[in-house]
Amino acid sequence: MYRFMVDCMKSVGVVESHAGQLADVLIEADVRGHYSHGLNRLDMYIKDCQKKVCKTDGVPKILKERAGTAWVDGLSLLGPVVGNFCMDLAVKKAKETGVGWVCAKGSNHYGIAGWYVMRAMKEGVMAMSFTNTSPIQYPTRASVPALGTNPMAIGVNGTGDDHFLLDMATTTVAIGKVEIAKRRGESVPETWGVEKGGKLSTNPETILGGGGLFPLGGSEVTEMNTWTNELYWIAEWIQTSGTGYVYPLCFPSHGQIYWIRLQDCTLLVGFRRLQRLWPRRDGGNLLRNPKRCTLGSAHPQVDVGDN
Repeated sequence: MYRFMVDCMKSVGVVESHAGQLADVLIEADVRGHYSHGLNRLDMYIKDCQKKVCKTDGVPKILKERAGTAWVDGLSLLGPVVGNFCMDLAVKKAKETGVGWVCAKGSNHYGIAGWYVMRAMKEGVMAMSFTNTSPIQYPTRASVPALGTNPMAIGVNGTGDDHFLLDMATTTVAIGKVEIAKRRGESVPETWGVEKGGKLSTNPETILGGGGLFPLGGSEVTEMNTWTNELYWIAEWIQTSGTGYVYPLCFPSHGQIYWIRLQDCTLLVGFRRLQRLWPRRDGGNLLRNPKRCTLGSAHPQVDVGDN
């Protein structure tokens, strides 16, 4: 499969090193079960090169740089080439200064966001990867698309072989999943997308033919509700993996706020009116008998939950 992908890209003028980087990302996507971003995407990259959307050779250029940050011009090269360059640069800076933030322009579709996070995790650092896309997301009750699928990935190494890796679109599903359904002649769940104008559709043809996708959480569910669930899983993993500590703090009438201690990094994560407690791997709950809070004369009294 690797040789086939490389040969296909070389046939449209892509240098072998760039073709190899693309093949690595596509194969990893298929291996991990993200078939929408594996071999399924090869045709798109070939056409982009044929249409001169992507340049077939070159090296990304650093436009501005500081100790812990950099701005990169991808020069319209293949997305994986730009993505690898930026993540390697970010890892280098993180090892030297403690943090590395790299932003790129002039890039193209870079495959699964998780590839770059895993690349960094192999170097022993915590990593995040984000990208925007062309507008295809219909915000709640909208009649035209306004946002992209805008995927994100976050990865943290745990103790031993344990690790946490989140790789997701910020729409209900990646558009490639709709493409797969179209090829199979199948309908899609009614929570996935809309036809042109914003009317719900289960037909991949109409979703891809001028329609679009629902935002994360569905048509009438706010994104914050879904983010609460995702962040709760992150907190649960940190607590059970031994990577850090999670202390639940209770604020009256303000939902839950968690103090997360992750090695040398402290985060405060707020959850508005948390409705459910996710089970832990050991069968218990992340929160066990959280203490109630009482109002003082001027400020809420904060008690650490019994965890």
